[in-house]
Parts: sequence; C-alpha cells; structure tokens
Amino acid sequence: MRGWIQTAIVFCGAWAVSSAWAKGEFPTAIGTTWPYQMTQEFGTGVHSADANTRADADGKLRMPLSMHVAAGEKIDGVETVRLEMHRQGAVQLTEFITARSDGLRIMARSPAGGEIYKLTPPEVLLKFPPQAGDVFDYKGKAGDANTEQHIEVLGIEEVEVPAGKFTAFHLKITQDGLPRVVEDRWFVSGIGFVKIATLMTQPKTDRLIQRITLELTEKPRIAARPQVTTAPAQARLLHGSLATSANGQPTMTFKADVKNIFATWQGDSLKKEDKIRCVITAEGDGRKIELSINAKEATDSGTFTFVASGRSWPQGKYRAEFYAGSELADTVRFTIGR
Repeated sequence: MRGWIQTAIVFCGAWAVSSAWAKGEFPTAIGTTWPYQMTQEFGTGVHSADANTRADADGKLRMPLSMHVAAGEKIDGVETVRLEMHRQGAVQLTEFITARSDGLRIMARSPAGGEIYKLTPPEVLLKFPPQAGDVFDYKGKAGDANTEQHIEVLGIEEVEVPAGKFTAFHLKITQDGLPRVVEDRWFVSGIGFVKIATLMTQPKTDRLIQRITLELTEKPRIAARPQVTTAPAQARLLHGSLATSANGQPTMTFKADVKNIFATWQGDSLKKEDKIRCVITAEGDGRKIELSINAKEATDSGTFTFVASGRSWPQGKYRAEFYAGSELADTVRFTIGR
C-alpha cells in the first residue's frame, strides 16, 4: 500500500478568547482561527504522496495546520458555519456545523477540492452539556454512502498539549467500515477539542494505515481567513500492496517457491460499482494474469489471491497494476527470485 491516504477527520474546535464571543459550550464566532500541530504516522508500505513533505528520522510526518471558522450557508434551511482545515496553503476539509444548546451537529461535509455532500440525518457529534458515561449512536448517510458511528464519553481526564493543561471530557468515536476508524477526542466546555487522535486500520487484519494526532499549540484569536496559495492534494483512487499471505506485511520481493501472491487494495475515492482490477504482468515475456471485483463504496477494500499455474511462479521481474474503472490507480513492481 503506497501513497497518501486522504484524511477524513471531523476537525472541530473553538476557543473562548473573550466574553464578547464566548457563548455556549462550543463557540462559533466568524473569524476564529487557532493552530494545531499535526503528527502523521503511516503503516508499513504507506507514505506521503506529496513530494513537498518529508518525514522526520522516526518516519513520522510533522507539520502545523490551522482551523478557521468562516461564514456558512443554509443546509436544508438551517444556518451553518464552515469549519475549514488549512494545511500547506490549501483547504483540506470543510465541515458545515451548528452548535446549539443541545449539541454539536455536522450538517454537511466537503473534502479537499470536492463537492458538498449532506449528512442525512445531521450527525450529532456531542450532546450539551456533556456527561461522563454518555453513549449514543449515529446511523445515516454521508452523500450516498451508509455510515454508522458509536460515540461514548469515557470520563473526565487531565490532558496536556502545547497550549497548556486542561480538564477535559474524553470521547471515543468508533466507525467500523473500510477502513476502520477509531478516534479519541478531548473536549473542554467553552473551548472545544484540544486534542484529536485518529487511528485508521484495515478491517479484520488491524493493519495500520495511518495514525494522526492533532494537538492545540496556542490560544487562537479572531483573524482573517488564512491565504489559500495551492490546490488541495487529491485523494488517489486506491492504493495497492502485495504480500505472501492475506494478513502479511507488504513486500516487493518473493522467494522462488512462492505459490500464492496476495494483492490487497484500499480505496480512497472510488465510485460505487467501479470495477477494481489487478493485472500482474511478467516483464520478461509479457504474460498476464488478471482478477477483478466491483467496489461497493468509496473506501471499499479487498484482496485478490493469485495462484501459480505450476508448482511455483517463474523467477523474474513483474509488475502488479491496480485499476479503478478505466484508470490506472497504482503500480507495484516486484521480483520473484531464489
């Protein structure tokens, strides 16, 4: 699995900077801007596709990002505000939210450079006032895709981030799907989320796709919208990897006695019913073998099992090409040797 997998986190938060605009559990004053420090860790075989980013010596990607509250629009007749995530001069994600006396709701979402899609019904992310032990579930649609989340307020904890120490409500949000997402959030009444930790794994195997942590670095202020200087990074259609077993670690080198090659794919922005194909080609003589299946949703995933026609695969150089519909989405070159 290779390339940058687009983050689809619900980034929400605001700070009570002054009594002039600090109203309610979750302030949404236009112009609120505050900084986070992001740490992103990729699973084996996964890395950032952005040539302008470099991982640290420990393999983790670290960079600042900012959140900005902007004027929104009516969604199904309801006035919303926009929560924009700005990173490297681009808007990576926009959420259309309402923060009222009874809770924080997400009405719609727009990924980087994409169209706005509604959440039906609106997603209740947090009930006000929060209480330790609160448990509630969300079941609905994000655009045309079905989505379900389990949300639990685990309790009250002390949490320390670069912006300071806080007494916060600890929420855990679980979304079983493709991929599986588990998100821990620390919420401070009248302030917002001071820390968000998101873990994305492949279902069943629990193989790490990526882990992202956001920590607030300083108190925000009312400010102009950050300047947008670059186009947002586009999610790839899918990412592919090869292994010696269905749950094995990705590899590009196989021994001569290998009988089965497992080709795993993870969708990022597929279309429903996209035909997913994996074509393995021998570089020497051009012989090909192909398997395919139709995707069920944008982040569908699966594994093809390629079986040697004889006792083993011939030694040599190969390439595995992963297609989504008619588009070549990823290529993995590998070798079968002694």
